[in-house]
Amino acid sequence: MNARRLRTLLVLLCGGSITAMACHAFLDPDDLVSGGATGGAGAPDSTTSIDAPVIEDDGGTAIFDATDEPPEWKGQVPPCAPAAPAGATLLAVVGGLPGSVPACPVGYTQTSVTGFGGVIGAAFACTKGTCGCGTYTGAPNDCVGRSLRYSSDPACTTNLGTDDLTGPGCTVVGQNGATHAMQVATVKTDTQGCPRTGQPTMVKQSTARFGLEVHGCQAAGSPGACTGGDVALPPTKDAVLCYQTSQSCANGYTDSHNFSPDQALNDTRKCDCRCIQDGGTCAGGTVRHYPQGSFCFVGGTLVPATCRPVGDFGFLVDEADPPTPVPGSATCTVGDPTRSGNVTAAANNVRLCCLTKCEACRHASTAIDQPCASQLQACLSDPNCAAFRACAIARSCTGSSCNGCNDAGVPDATPPPPGNAKYSALKSCQTNACAGECPD
Repeated sequence: MNARRLRTLLVLLCGGSITAMACHAFLDPDDLVSGGATGGAGAPDSTTSIDAPVIEDDGGTAIFDATDEPPEWKGQVPPCAPAAPAGATLLAVVGGLPGSVPACPVGYTQTSVTGFGGVIGAAFACTKGTCGCGTYTGAPNDCVGRSLRYSSDPACTTNLGTDDLTGPGCTVVGQNGATHAMQVATVKTDTQGCPRTGQPTMVKQSTARFGLEVHGCQAAGSPGACTGGDVALPPTKDAVLCYQTSQSCANGYTDSHNFSPDQALNDTRKCDCRCIQDGGTCAGGTVRHYPQGSFCFVGGTLVPATCRPVGDFGFLVDEADPPTPVPGSATCTVGDPTRSGNVTAAANNVRLCCLTKCEACRHASTAIDQPCASQLQACLSDPNCAAFRACAIARSCTGSSCNGCNDAGVPDATPPPPGNAKYSALKSCQTNACAGECPD
């Protein structure tokens, strides 16, 4: 086996196709289904690609750097949580391998909300297979660097300098002590002038499939009451708290995920042979020349751009017809095949807006008998603090992004005193209680 390898690390995107671990608080990346995701933080690009895995130079067996593991889905439902937007229902969402989803937590019943995401097993490689290259035929616009080259001999073998012929307008013919001149150009490399033959071989890592199935579970009843506009829920650490919507996420439920309603997939993976062209010559072409005292583009005389006395090119010159590549003058060798396409969900219209693990922890910390319960009650007893907290939750904002939540018009992101002190004490307590769940 050839020891020299072309190594490129796979870009592993859960929403694109391969694998996922934790994103936001629960998943990586932000959305589990790629292609046409709308709205929400981190919606994936529908043209997500996967770089080539390790392939032997001799077209041998592909060695994949990818893992083939399903994404995780985990979080917690706090006993008190922000209310869902009007018309939406809060759901405790459980997830697992398709066909092996855990049962709804105690206190919840399963609903019809079901989604699939996290395409895995879609990594693929392309080997040369039977790819071949025909004789270079030339392609339009292959000749580049077109210029007038000056020489001191009638065969134009010497080079006394050049003037560009590709720019707008005319070029003043420079003598440079030359007796002759001609138009020259080179064939650009890696063009489409080498005909491709044969077919590459696609090597698939495994069977492309969804790695995650989620079910929405609704609370069977209200277990109690919460303050500050929160709703009471049966707490559990076996689900993620979400609501389903077709709108933008709101009310603190900022972790947006798009799932497929079924297991249908679109597979656009493709391998194409590639030919590398090198060298090649250009010939032919004509220029227009203009005498001294004339204007460019008026009354020009066509002249072949082959080697001729420099005076034949007049005082001003511009390109009329560019030179063309000489068929067969370039070499064509088989290059590594190109890869394109991906495996994505056929649909992704099951959208869930979820409470991040950080926010779930913050709300859990203010439940009765929890570390921040007294700080919450102190904030709710102050109208300024209570109003600011409600606004911050509704806007999903922190710090300076909460400007505008202050009814008193104070130009900063805090309520006026004494509510400011109470709000600061609440946030400080929640930060300390959730240091392991919230980013710095």
